[in-house]
Amino acid sequence: MREIEVLKTKREKQVSSLEHALRELELNFKKKTEAQSLEHKQQHEQSRQEILQLKANYEQGFQDTKTQLEALLAQHQDELDQQSIKYEKYLDRQSAQYKAQIVETVAQMKDRIRSLEADLMEKPDEFRLVSDRTLKDRYRQLRLLVETISEPFNLGIKSLGSNVDQLDPTQFLARAGKNQTRFLLRNIFWTKIIDGFFSAPYGFGAFGSGGGKKMLFDLYCTWQRLFDADFVGYDSDSRTQEDFEPFYRDKYANGWRSATFQSIVAVVLPREGSRNSRQQSIANAHAENANQVKKSLLEALSSVCDGVMVSEEIQDKVDETVRCAGELALEFGVHKAKICFGLPGHGDTVQIGAEFVDCEDGDSGRGALEVVELAVSPSLFMIGDGRNDLITANCLWPGEIYPRRS
Repeated sequence: MREIEVLKTKREKQVSSLEHALRELELNFKKKTEAQSLEHKQQHEQSRQEILQLKANYEQGFQDTKTQLEALLAQHQDELDQQSIKYEKYLDRQSAQYKAQIVETVAQMKDRIRSLEADLMEKPDEFRLVSDRTLKDRYRQLRLLVETISEPFNLGIKSLGSNVDQLDPTQFLARAGKNQTRFLLRNIFWTKIIDGFFSAPYGFGAFGSGGGKKMLFDLYCTWQRLFDADFVGYDSDSRTQEDFEPFYRDKYANGWRSATFQSIVAVVLPREGSRNSRQQSIANAHAENANQVKKSLLEALSSVCDGVMVSEEIQDKVDETVRCAGELALEFGVHKAKICFGLPGHGDTVQIGAEFVDCEDGDSGRGALEVVELAVSPSLFMIGDGRNDLITANCLWPGEIYPRRS
């Protein structure tokens, strides 16, 4: 029995030991399970945090990418706008250049048309009109001739003649100095040329004051009587602006004048090869007046040169000057507009610009008002066109003045 008890006790101890071991196992398993669960939770939380971080990173990356894309789009749009502006400016420049080229081409074509019209007007027959270009070319030629002759070096002047004061009534050289003699000579030449060929408007001064002028005015009076029964002629040989009143208002009067002077030019200045070899009184009158002007110019040069003989070369230039001035005077009559000179007097006030320039400084003082010390060369004016416009003044070539120096 005792053995049974001992065995029972032993069994109970074994059972107790097993139960304890089982409890230990259960406790350990529970702890291990709880630890694993905690670790799993921690891993899960870590994974969740990583997912959240990845999501946040993704969203941030997406936002950054979106921002960058928007910036790129804005930059691209700005570049497109800049390129568009540059291209528009380029097109504007190209358009402006093209328009300027068109304007220039049109102007050139118009000049060419005017040139061709002038060539047609001046066709090679006995009667011919005169273009604006011809007037300017003739006047430029005349000015160059006067400037060449009036240079003291070309004249060989060593000292001024004792009679020079008679040619310098305003005492210009006394104020400006004798180194300005060339300007005084130009003034003297132009004064004598205008007196000899341009003393009356519309070409009527081309024959001076001799018989040619009388013949021309007799013809003019005859024409006036055809259209004015009350016209009785003129009381004296002196002429006033009122005597030429029909040309100021009547295009038909200017047409008659142009045709008349064309016929005169055909006689006085026949073209090369012309068949008309007869002596014409009007041509003789023109030649006589030209000789008188030439004589007057040479006398003035002789006075300035202190009696020294004027060289043959200068005499030839004087011949050419007189011939050029005589032709220009007749062309004043041929042109249907009123062509005239503008020569201001000593003490007059003129504006530097389109009509007058400083003989030394040109038009650098454009717009300035200057008192005339000496008129060096005249301006060339065209008034109207002799047809539809009889009043609009246009300066074809500016004159030169020596202004009063302070």
